[in-house]
Amino acid sequence: MKANILDRRWWYGGPWDIWINNVKTIGEFVQKQNLKPVNVQFGPVTAGETKAAIRPTPFPGGIRVAHLHWNDGLYLLNDQQWKAFSTGILTQYQAKLAKVGSVGFDQFMDVAAGVEALG
Repeated sequence: MKANILDRRWWYGGPWDIWINNVKTIGEFVQKQNLKPVNVQFGPVTAGETKAAIRPTPFPGGIRVAHLHWNDGLYLLNDQQWKAFSTGILTQYQAKLAKVGSVGFDQFMDVAAGVEALG
């Protein structure tokens, strides 16, 4: 399966930025919630393996449940935990957006697409 060219957002300026730009917040949340990393294997499982295969190849975007990446660990969240985490991040984004005076066309289109997708 060949990745769509639009899937580059996963590597360049896309969802990975969430993990990179919020390392401190994620770490604090993981510790406060006393979350433990899950033992995963990325890719297909072969006979006799006991690790969970969460993501089929090829990357990107195979983990379709609420999760966080921190310190080389993958942490799965239940609905309540995801609501608490995402609400905090959205509050931070709202504060950043309130300070923005003007943006370029591409940035505007990205923000508009994200907001429109919400409702």
